[in-house]
Amino acid sequence: IEGATDIRVRVLETVPNINAVMSNPPARVTGKVTSKADSLPIAGINVTLFKKEPYELGGYIFVKQPNGATTAADGSFVIDDVQGGTHIVHFADNGGVFVNEYYENTWNQYDATLLYISPGTTKSVNMGMTLAGHIAGKVTDSATGAAVENIGIHAYYRQDELWVVEDFGLIASTRRDGTYEKRGLKPGEYRVKFFELTKEGQERIYKDEYYNEVHEWEQASAVPVLAGKVSKN
Repeated sequence: IEGATDIRVRVLETVPNINAVMSNPPARVTGKVTSKADSLPIAGINVTLFKKEPYELGGYIFVKQPNGATTAADGSFVIDDVQGGTHIVHFADNGGVFVNEYYENTWNQYDATLLYISPGTTKSVNMGMTLAGHIAGKVTDSATGAAVENIGIHAYYRQDELWVVEDFGLIASTRRDGTYEKRGLKPGEYRVKFFELTKEGQERIYKDEYYNEVHEWEQASAVPVLAGKVSKN
């Protein structure tokens, strides 16, 4: 009420144009996140809503909403103050133990299940997450055998006839001892690229390379990644 505008009304006077635009009451999204492997609850999963909005050039886009949640110890979450409309829900594990997925178990935003959330209602969304696989190894200098630090690693996932980079916004890189681990990968077949991370103007020492010690994409060896397992190369 502190933000309301005062209106002075005199005796026998009618004050015109005191109009109001009523907003819809907010909705709520609740749910529980568990592991598909053993049905146990998962804590620390970030839950984010994306609202479907028309795009100025035609079609539509998904707009990230400002309010989200993190799952509790029992896997539960609550998101309040949700705008009514059509949404998709994203579940992310920053630790890389589980695959980042959209509801209901897809990695592609445009394949996600559309959820219509009515104003003033509560929508229940329960999610079973897939255990991620990992790729790990060590990078050395071919001439000296010494460990090489600051080599970036891209993992390309085979999706039908295409190879799609699966980095979730993060580039893995080698440590001082040359070792690396690429976490949070969905199960499947991958090709792995190694490239030197350099600053602007810095001369590169090493050529880009693919596993297993080749420079051409077509010659790269496939790396199988299994759920909950580490593929060592």
